[in-house]
Order: sequence, then C-alpha cells, then structure tokens
Amino acid sequence: MVTIATPFFYLPNIMVMINNNNSLEDFSEDVGNLVKSNLELNKLELIERFSIISTSVLSNFIIGISFLFFMLFGSVAAFIYISIYFNDYTLGSAIVGAFYLVLSMVLFMGKRTMLQNPIRNKIIRSIFSA
Repeated sequence: MVTIATPFFYLPNIMVMINNNNSLEDFSEDVGNLVKSNLELNKLELIERFSIISTSVLSNFIIGISFLFFMLFGSVAAFIYISIYFNDYTLGSAIVGAFYLVLSMVLFMGKRTMLQNPIRNKIIRSIFSA
C-alpha cells in the first residue's frame, strides 16, 4: 500500500507533515505539544523582556539619584563660592536660584522636544530591542 502525504503546512518554527498512516490522536497530541511549547517560549521571552526593561529602569534610577546628589552638592558649593566671591550670601543664593529658574523655564518651554520625545523613544526602543 502506497501512502500519500498531504501537503506541508506551517506552524510557528515547525514544519509539520500529516501522513495518512498517522492517526488523528497522534496528530492532535503533536499539535497539543506544539501549543504547549509555544506558550512556554512566549512566557520565557516575556520574562526576558521584563527583566531587561526592569534592570534598565533600576540602573537609570540609580544614575538619576547619583546625578541628583551631584546637583545638590554642586549647587551648595556654587552658592558658597559665589557668596564668598561677592561677599554677600543673599546675592549668592539669588544667582543660584536664578540659574535654576532659567533652567526650569527652558525645560518647560522645550519639554516635548527635550524630555518627552527622547524618553518615549528610549522606552519604545528598549521594549522592541529586548
């Protein structure tokens, strides 16, 4: 008896050939195993993406906190230096305060181009590159 194989069809990452000699139970068992394998693969890929993104967020948070401390101590040092230079504590604090006022106005006026778009693009890039 000659068996005629039905055409190949594609399931993700696996070529499956249905042979007329195989029983329907064997085929359904193979498809069940394939579905379980695909679910497990998707679960592992999701865990990998989550771990990559969460470590990126955590490391950026630590870098941000370090930068915050740098800015805090740098501001105090600038305040003290300017106060000693001009021999006036009020002028030193006013100059440092004016610097932060100008900086915050620039960031507010350009928040879409300088903050929102780069952060959004970085988040999207990290999600799709993971």
